[in-house]
Amino acid sequence: MRRIFAIVMDAYLRFVEDDGFPISGYIALSTLTSLFPFLIFLTALAGVFGSKELADKGARAATSVAPLEDHHRLEEIARMLSGAKITDEARAAAAKLMDGAE
Repeated sequence: MRRIFAIVMDAYLRFVEDDGFPISGYIALSTLTSLFPFLIFLTALAGVFGSKELADKGARAATSVAPLEDHHRLEEIARMLSGAKITDEARAAAAKLMDGAE
């Protein structure tokens, strides 16, 4: 058990020492920023080699936004107001903002 713990700790320390968190963040950001142009490219290919309906369906899938339920909206607004740790005060302020918007 100690050997496994030592291996895990060694891997974690090397990851931190070699700037693993910033590099993994960069990889995630690069992936996200390249995903949308790739979806546009696939939609264009569907329009050229497929039917107009297929291209329209691909465009709708790439640009659709699903609305959040009220509870999730409240939590998301509270998170934006307070940061990582959501406080009761942030939830109350979020509820007040949501009531004012309706």
